[in-house]
Amino acid sequence: MGVAEDIRELAASVPQRKRYLRSEEATKNSLVMPFISALGYDIHDPLEVIPEFTADAGVKQHEKVDYAIVMDKKPIILVECKSASTSLDRGHLSQLLRYYAVTDARFGILTNGVVYQFYTDLRKRNVMDEEPFLVVNMLDLSDDMVVEVSRFAKSAFDAQAIWNLVNTREIEQKELQIIRDNIAREFANPSRDLVRILARGVLGRGYQRRAEWERVTRLTKRAIDEFNDSGRPAGKTVNESSSQRPVENNFDIYKGWSLLVSNESLHSLFQGLCAYVTSLNEEMWIKPITDGFSVKRQRGGRLNLLYIWPAPTKTCLTVQLQLDLTNVPLEEGFTQDISQIKNHRPYTLHVFVRSQNDLERAKPLIKRSYDEAG
Repeated sequence: MGVAEDIRELAASVPQRKRYLRSEEATKNSLVMPFISALGYDIHDPLEVIPEFTADAGVKQHEKVDYAIVMDKKPIILVECKSASTSLDRGHLSQLLRYYAVTDARFGILTNGVVYQFYTDLRKRNVMDEEPFLVVNMLDLSDDMVVEVSRFAKSAFDAQAIWNLVNTREIEQKELQIIRDNIAREFANPSRDLVRILARGVLGRGYQRRAEWERVTRLTKRAIDEFNDSGRPAGKTVNESSSQRPVENNFDIYKGWSLLVSNESLHSLFQGLCAYVTSLNEEMWIKPITDGFSVKRQRGGRLNLLYIWPAPTKTCLTVQLQLDLTNVPLEEGFTQDISQIKNHRPYTLHVFVRSQNDLERAKPLIKRSYDEAG
């Protein structure tokens, strides 16, 4: 089998194996070593994989990194492991950060055998970033993630090519955010250039008096607001006999400039989220805001649901709900109580949607929020 098939086969076995793992050592033996092996490295050859790797300088005495993957007698990937029952956080990065700085490694991996967080040095050369550029969950392994992981296989590994790709994506995400911000700023307060484009055929040629500019700018702003509120130009109506739903109108419009992310699975999750919300009420509409989308009911009450655009290094949708948290069980990594966070009010709950299964689990919470909104 090839690397992709080996990774998928290992992922299929993770749910069963995870149930019996009670320690870090068991996790390494049952999950992490098979992962490294699936990438094509010989875990029994110390010229390729060094367990309990130590460096000679700059690190605390007696500290070790669990594995170093080696090429040409130099460590290229450092792997730090935690127990399968451990939730990974920044507090687990200390050893990787120190070893990364004093070795030739280009990548670091923090894992609990289920989730693999990949790190490099995009911000400063030889200083490992504290945010992963790739997160792979073996319990929710998409085809996109298999492709990304396969770049680290022994047969395909090119450190500089991977770094260049990750760096390009990082730059494009920043540029995309600048464009989003510019769109939001222009839509909130249209510049003369935008008015000239959108009011073509309304403005006459040549010099325009100030009063005329103010009048046409006001009309342009009104048209933009109407378009955002309905997801289509004012005066256009949806054929009620058509099978087309409001979400489809919205999604077709927004995906051209608002859903340009490298992770294709987010597109499907976002569309599924929108489809479910609009199935609750045909008058639901999705409105873009500066950092995401708000979902509201056209008439009557409001459904306090907000889709927030994920950060470049994230692979999930974050949904904010206004919900009575009584009898709402909180689950680490899936739901978070934000009722006491002032700048999130009136929302009380974060729901993190990383997979279709998460979306299905989120639907009852969204329905409760809808019902409570009245």
